[in-house]
Amino acid sequence: MEDNAVEKIAYRQYVQGKFLNGSEFSANDTGIVDIQNNYLRNRGRLEHGLENVLAFFKDQPRVFIEPKISEDREFSDGENCLEKMIQEPVSAIIVAQPQFGLTCLSHYMRLAAYKLGAFWILLDANHTKARNVASEIDMQLKDFDEDRGSIKCIIIDAWDSSEIDLVVHTCSPWLVLKGNTEIGFKVKTILHL
Repeated sequence: MEDNAVEKIAYRQYVQGKFLNGSEFSANDTGIVDIQNNYLRNRGRLEHGLENVLAFFKDQPRVFIEPKISEDREFSDGENCLEKMIQEPVSAIIVAQPQFGLTCLSHYMRLAAYKLGAFWILLDANHTKARNVASEIDMQLKDFDEDRGSIKCIIIDAWDSSEIDLVVHTCSPWLVLKGNTEIGFKVKTILHL
């Protein structure tokens, strides 16, 4: 078992005073049946995605260091909003200077939410055209064997309001990661990295 999810079942059968591999139950000589576990498969894919984006930082260890996210531009000893955003997502924009690791943050948040049982969609505005958003969401739902009702949050990474206009009608919160400090509209929550 891994993370309370069954990976394999080992069958044993008792024959003439001995325990033997349960080949009659497992249909193989080892007596082991691998269980197709979507949770473990999907979590592995999300972990791999985070590792890939961490690899872009050359000569750096591939370790994600949680940033402090604040509702104020000036940092203090106040609460880090990161865990709260993962546990109870609300529509917000996270603003940071370019190259501050927002793509890594988006992958980390998606993985952390998945470990808590929440499915998040991740859209990369650099690679997703506005007209393809719905099909990209459908593709991710299919890849992760989820349905639209399971979406708890949609992350839009690398969004730039001057270049792309993403509109999707959903009840899920939107979490926008923006690589500059100019915001041309009013939103409910702006968080700073």
